[in-house]
Amino acid sequence: MQTALPPPTITGLSPTSGPAAGGTVVTITGTGLTQTTKVTVGGVKATTFTVKSDTSVQVTIPSACKTGKITVTTNGGAATSSSTFYVTPTITSFTPTSGKVGTSVVITGTGLTQTTKVTFGAVAAITFTVKSDTQVTATVPTGAMTGKIAITTTGGTATSSVTFTVTP
Repeated sequence: MQTALPPPTITGLSPTSGPAAGGTVVTITGTGLTQTTKVTVGGVKATTFTVKSDTSVQVTIPSACKTGKITVTTNGGAATSSSTFYVTPTITSFTPTSGKVGTSVVITGTGLTQTTKVTFGAVAAITFTVKSDTQVTATVPTGAMTGKIAITTTGGTATSSVTFTVTP
């Protein structure tokens, strides 16, 4: 008679955030991790993970992941982290680079799906639409000032490297 394996547990993640482009190596700590067969991050299957011991697995965050829990599956069952892995956003460009109040600006980057706020020179846009994980469209708000564009998501805030110029 074969003894059933106990289900795994997850007690910690380190680090708890990384860029949407992927590549961050996260150490998962817990118990019963020796026979890990699958790791998912925010529901996206990781293609690279290494079992270090019964209490440690290292996973390379996949490029398509979204902010969410990490789940480890073993022959004994599955465990989901109580803490969240946060995908940090980036802004790579925006167009146009200048415009008056009311101008629609297309902001391109990564990790933008969970955008909660867009600002133009520290003034929050009233209207913005998340088009995809790589694109947000925002309307330059009344009171906007020439300055950087920032996008805030559940994973953090990204600020443009280039200044948006508000024209009269």
